[in-house]
Amino acid sequence: MAAERQRSGGEGEKIVNAPAVEYEFEAGGRTIRGSRISIGDDSGGEYSEATLAKYPKGATVTVFYDPGDPGNCVLEREAPKDLTVAGCLAALGLLVFLCVGVYVLAAHGPAFVRAHFPKAGNAEFAVFAFGFGLAALLFFLGMRRIAQQASGWPSARGSVAHSGVESYQARMRSDGPMTTLYRPVVEYTYDVRGRSYRSNQIMLMAQASGMQSYAEKIAKKYPAGSAVTVHYDPANPGNAALENPRGTV
Repeated sequence: MAAERQRSGGEGEKIVNAPAVEYEFEAGGRTIRGSRISIGDDSGGEYSEATLAKYPKGATVTVFYDPGDPGNCVLEREAPKDLTVAGCLAALGLLVFLCVGVYVLAAHGPAFVRAHFPKAGNAEFAVFAFGFGLAALLFFLGMRRIAQQASGWPSARGSVAHSGVESYQARMRSDGPMTTLYRPVVEYTYDVRGRSYRSNQIMLMAQASGMQSYAEKIAKKYPAGSAVTVHYDPANPGNAALENPRGTV
């Protein structure tokens, strides 16, 4: 497994564990080394262990390469496992359902409110409040379900490789001034089923940030070199957190 570091916008650095496979093959009278597994970048996930088991060190593999540029090569030409016809149709159906729901709510919702709730006042605002509340409820139920599933995750012993605090600029309001905030940066390593992983996720589905004292308090809880208990997803060991997932929601 290889730890890939990703950062977007003002968000903190995220460590993603992805399978790392290197291979060599002969083409055009020269030896070429490749590392791409499939056409789509393998960003880890629940298939990581199966991928590594499929390509153990020393195994003979078939490599597909571009004859015009042999360095452009892969081990698998099929579409990524997550990109299936059924999955695409399900996503498309959900998108259509949401679009139709928003259209019906916006086009007919105010008239329905005026006809059945004449004392409701601003019908448009009532419809907006209902839609926003429904979306918030669905989001909460989804997060709660994930947290309940994660409460049963197994744990492994790990070690803190780095602990500190970093500052960043952000707006507390969309029209407000830039404010300096702080977040704890705790990077740790752990082993699951004989494979080494690295992560910096402290709490599941949440990033701790705020005043400098708050960030320092969390970082001091996990000093560099200390032993920690890591809670990980058994289906995807690269997804882990230091705080017990039971307490996130």
